[in-house]
Order: sequence, then C-alpha cells, then structure tokens
Amino acid sequence: MTNTDAIKSNIAVDRNMYGLTDRQLEVINLVKLGKTNKQIGAELFISENTVKYHLKTIYDKIGIVSRSELGFISPTSTSV
Repeated sequence: MTNTDAIKSNIAVDRNMYGLTDRQLEVINLVKLGKTNKQIGAELFISENTVKYHLKTIYDKIGIVSRSELGFISPTSTSV
C-alpha cells in the first residue's frame, strides 16, 4: 500500500515511523479542524511562515503534496 492509498483510506500514520514532532502533530490536528495558516500561527504563538515551514516538512515526511491530503491523516503514536 502506498502512502497515498493509506491517506485516502484514512489509515492512521505512525508518528514514530515518519519522525513527526509534537508540534507537527499539533499543526496536523489544527489543519484537520479547518484552521488557516494564520489561525494556526495565532493559536500556537508562531508566525504564519513557521506554519508553512511545518506543513512543508510534514508533507515531505509523509509523502503527500497538498493540504487536502493532510485532512485524511490520523496521526498516532503506535504502529497500525
């Protein structure tokens, strides 16, 4: 199963396997709530550019290319 297949079927992504940090998990969860980069930055007390950097890093680690794909991610701390 490819990363895209896992994403489309809403399979949990093992945060340890992808090396996701606590902050990256926070960003993922806020994106899933429909927050904009500006809103995420305000909530986490970071700049909008830092949010963009976190998103790029998350995309690279998980192997996705868009924010909409991120909506299918269910981060977990254990393997599935």
